[in-house]
Amino acid sequence: MLLFVSGCKPDTEIYQQVDYQKLGYILNDNPNLSTFNAAVGMTGIKNVLNGADSTVLLAPNDIFLVRQGLNASTIKEQQGLSINSFVENHVLDDYIDLESLPFFVKQKLYSKSGHTNYVSRWIKDDLVFFTVNGLRIEGQPIRGTNGIIYVLNGMLQQYEYSTVFEAIKSDFSMTLFTHAIQRAGLASLFKDLQNSTVFVPTNQAMAAIGLGSLEKVEQANISELKKLVLYHVYPDIMFVGDLSFTTNFSGSGLFTTMVTLFNGNRFMTSVEGKYGLREVKMYDGNNLQLKFYEGYYTGIYTNQLTLIDAAGQQSLVDYDRKDIVAKSGTIHQIHQVLKY
Repeated sequence: MLLFVSGCKPDTEIYQQVDYQKLGYILNDNPNLSTFNAAVGMTGIKNVLNGADSTVLLAPNDIFLVRQGLNASTIKEQQGLSINSFVENHVLDDYIDLESLPFFVKQKLYSKSGHTNYVSRWIKDDLVFFTVNGLRIEGQPIRGTNGIIYVLNGMLQQYEYSTVFEAIKSDFSMTLFTHAIQRAGLASLFKDLQNSTVFVPTNQAMAAIGLGSLEKVEQANISELKKLVLYHVYPDIMFVGDLSFTTNFSGSGLFTTMVTLFNGNRFMTSVEGKYGLREVKMYDGNNLQLKFYEGYYTGIYTNQLTLIDAAGQQSLVDYDRKDIVAKSGTIHQIHQVLKY
């Protein structure tokens, strides 16, 4: 829709053309993106969205943000949440139509903040899906005259790490595994890892196998420690949400998972769903089985990943500490040490 505005002065008539199909106007008129729109309005991105340059937005929907306690009013009051960074994380640095991407490939794209986004295009049940760092893009893209809005079912990570090793070191619940990496002489390897995934045991998990202190890690056999650490490295990028598209589902039943309702309430519950197994080869050459569940609880999609190691032990990937992105890969927290 184009609007012409005229103003009258002696011997002068001014016409201003307004294009309401530009992204700024589209975003402002979309009731499902009101929280993100409020954040955009606090930054200079608002002018970009009404300008001539083509832009791609990865906009979190209101349903997800409300579940995180955010709305158009409260987002302005969030402690530690930089509005400018939040918005720039969800704006791609270059214009690209995601429908031009190849299928089943993780394409590395960057946000205006410089953060890394691994974008994939999938086919499932004869339908096309897109994921960004494991988060699904919902519905059809919203196209404007100066760009595209893709609606995300989640919020992209606020802080990005340069390496997976930095991501592991930064978490105080992973200090013993960090020290095991260093004690095994693998710190340089971890700093140089590219396109890799690390399943990181918590300090409690390390304590359960007798490595409950820095001193205990220091006393451990270096050769055995090296084997232990490398069995937790998968030499490819893995997001839990992407397993929905790479798993051959073979069974159904109940699984226990964490659910967050639309009002923000969280609790553990049993969900009826389906599951499938997939085997992958880890960095040390040993195999690991992935048991992936997915289902719906009152219309809310949920999933769960359980690892089955070579000894047959099962370890659940943490509901909250998963899909943590670094420029060189991802990490997921687990609550048992994998055994080979």
